[in-house]
Amino acid sequence: MTRFHKRRALLIGNEHYDDGHFSPPASVQADVWGLAQVLKHRNIGNFVSVQTESDLTADDMRAVIGEFLQERDEDELALVYVSGHGVRTVRDGAEFHFVAKDTDYDRVAATGVSGGFLNDALEECVAPQKIVMIDCCRSGGFAVGLRTSDRQAGGSVAKSGERPPLTSRGVYVLSSSRAGEARTRAAAMM
Repeated sequence: MTRFHKRRALLIGNEHYDDGHFSPPASVQADVWGLAQVLKHRNIGNFVSVQTESDLTADDMRAVIGEFLQERDEDELALVYVSGHGVRTVRDGAEFHFVAKDTDYDRVAATGVSGGFLNDALEECVAPQKIVMIDCCRSGGFAVGLRTSDRQAGGSVAKSGERPPLTSRGVYVLSSSRAGEARTRAAAMM
C-alpha cells in the first residue's frame, strides 16, 4: 500500500444563493466544518492542509477547484468535497451541474459548474489518487459521465478498434444520492 506523505483537501460549501429557486440546504456549513475537523485530526485524517470555501460564484468555484488540483504533486492525495445543490439538466444531455451562489435556475448549464469541468480537472491532476465527495442532490449524476482518459502517449486519442492502454487515474467518487434523487425535502421542491 502506497503511503502518501501529503494529503490535501478542498472543501466547498454553497449554502446561500442569489436565485430564490434554490433554498439553503440544511447543515452545509456544519458538514464542511465537521469534515474539516476529521481530516485535520492527526490520528484520523492527518491531512497536511484543509482549505475551506463557502458560497462561491461559478467562476470562483472553477478557479478554486482548478488551482487546487493543478497544484498537487505526484506524492499527494487530493480530496475535493462539495456540499450544496446539484442539478442534472435534461436539455443538456442530463449532465450534472453544481449550483453556485450566482447560478440562474433557468440557465443552469450556462451559470453553474458542470461535472465535466471537474472531471477534466481531475484528469489533468498528477496526484495518483483523487477522491471526490459530492453531498448534493442528484450527485450520482456526476459519476454517470465520469470517464478515464483513453489518450495515448503524445495526447492522441486511440483509434477505433484499437484497445487503448489502461490509463485510469485513481479517481474515487462518493455521492450522497442517486442521479435522480433529491437529498432533502427542500431540494426535492426545486
